[in-house]
Amino acid sequence: MKNAVLPHLRATNGGQVINIGSMAGLAGTPSEGMYSATKFALEGYTETLWREVRRFNVAVSLIEPGDCKTPFVLSPVVQPLDCYRQIYQPLLKARATAMQNAVEPVHIVDQIARLIDRP
Repeated sequence: MKNAVLPHLRATNGGQVINIGSMAGLAGTPSEGMYSATKFALEGYTETLWREVRRFNVAVSLIEPGDCKTPFVLSPVVQPLDCYRQIYQPLLKARATAMQNAVEPVHIVDQIARLIDRP
């Protein structure tokens, strides 16, 4: 993305980059270490990118949704080792409960649209 889009945004002195992260980038969850690590990394990259391109009038945002009603939320990211099942099983139950109050994906799309429409 950086090499494909940013030269154009810098040349036109403006634009917007919106990255989609996750609340998992703010707090890790057992059995989801690699997923959380990628989201933590995206948070750091977004902050760094903002510092690099703000002088070119390029806005950089990071949306970090929480639970969203998608099949991904209930699918295990990894299969835990037997020694972690005692921790993992309650997490699966909590995740299923959280899905009852999770937002529909359209709400996240609405947030992205608001960012796009913002001056």
